[in-house]
Amino acid sequence: MEVRRVDKYRKQGFPSLTVRRILTKAGAKRVSKEGVEEMIRTLNEAAIKVAKESILIAQSSPHSLSYKKMETITAEDVAIATKRILSNQDLQ
Repeated sequence: MEVRRVDKYRKQGFPSLTVRRILTKAGAKRVSKEGVEEMIRTLNEAAIKVAKESILIAQSSPHSLSYKKMETITAEDVAIATKRILSNQDLQ
């Protein structure tokens, strides 16, 4: 019976191999395990920030109905949130 190795960072939503490939595509010759782990933490934090901002945008949308507690998050909400988060990062 084959035993599958479980990636402990997979539960954060970003597989190690995928992150390693992204870093390699960006030009890294070699990537340490710690480098991959830090990138996963950074991506997770950024994703949470964008998600929270997307929720705020969806809730403040003129299309949201007052009796709804939450509006569906659209691709446009995520795009706007991403631009806001990235522009705020540039200012800091």
